[in-house]
Amino acid sequence: MGRKSFSGILVVTVCFLAYTQPFQVHPKNSEVEVVPVVIQGAGVNAGTYYVPHAMRVFDIVKMASPETSPDFHVINCRSVAVTTGSSTETLDLLRYLHGDISHNPFIMPGSHISLVYAVQYVYLYGEVQGSLLGQIPLKADESAGELLSLFTFTRYADSSNIILYRIGEERKQYSLSEIADKKLIDGDFIIVLPKRDMPRPAKVTVGGEAAVPGVYPIIHGETTLAEIMEQA
Repeated sequence: MGRKSFSGILVVTVCFLAYTQPFQVHPKNSEVEVVPVVIQGAGVNAGTYYVPHAMRVFDIVKMASPETSPDFHVINCRSVAVTTGSSTETLDLLRYLHGDISHNPFIMPGSHISLVYAVQYVYLYGEVQGSLLGQIPLKADESAGELLSLFTFTRYADSSNIILYRIGEERKQYSLSEIADKKLIDGDFIIVLPKRDMPRPAKVTVGGEAAVPGVYPIIHGETTLAEIMEQA
């Protein structure tokens, strides 16, 4: 009887000691230095954010966005003011999105980021690629050449056939060199047209009573319906 009692006490004592060992934290290894950054204005959750020192301005704008990413069709990403101390720098985040890292610097302790809504736009369509297409905030005194330099022409683009629509005027056709110095105004439409003599691959879907339904490649202006039906 005594042996069983002693054994039970021993087991309980060992378990107690094992579960009361202190959980050790090593501050130097687990703590990250953070700095305060203030952000306010259009399209963000305004406030003071405590963030790692290695973050950049775009990271803070994205973090403060109520959506998964900031809506640069609405926010004027072309004019983001960052004030640190007595110095204010105006950044063009569209330039950063197209590779210019100088427009997305590291934040500094106490930096103040201010965003405004865009009120003037240019509309860009056609054979161009970029992170922001369609409705694009217009930068003050910007030329067509400056804007187009932020985008990549597709291999189908005809750089000699760029259309400019302007309210109250007839549409005009330019080459890239001709339109480069043209100052843009609010509401301008720019369309980069495709080359006419360059076949473009595409696809069609065949379903229903076809023997072999599925997706088939076509060439615009060349492939006929009869050719597709013969394959299907």
